[in-house]
Amino acid sequence: MESTNVSFYPLFAVSANSTNKRAAWEFVKFTSGSEMAHARSRTMTGNLPSRTGYLKEFKGKSMEPFYMLKTQHNSVWMNDYVPIPFFGKFYKTLEEELQAVIDHKKSVDEAAAALEIKGQELLSKLQEEAKQKTKGNT
Repeated sequence: MESTNVSFYPLFAVSANSTNKRAAWEFVKFTSGSEMAHARSRTMTGNLPSRTGYLKEFKGKSMEPFYMLKTQHNSVWMNDYVPIPFFGKFYKTLEEELQAVIDHKKSVDEAAAALEIKGQELLSKLQEEAKQKTKGNT
């Protein structure tokens, strides 16, 4: 299987103009080191760690299948299709629909259908706004 989404966050680097290069480099080494990887493995935040030695399973489920995915080369940036404001605005809708499922007010299928409709409406609106801004700048 292939995955089209790989994200490297957070990334740390040392500015060439830094007045504290040594301290900054020590920080980067610490955050990238095995001690921090071990600590992060105990607090799953929704991101898969790049170091696989510390998180073999989560809640009794093997993490191995996630690491078996191959990355799919895609030269098009997602932002070409999805304006950045979409994610923040859609998140609230997502929370509302998930809460409706948790509260047994909607089935998963009903919530998914509502998310698809609301998400498409929001995406279309933001894409149109982006087009208008582009026209205004030319």
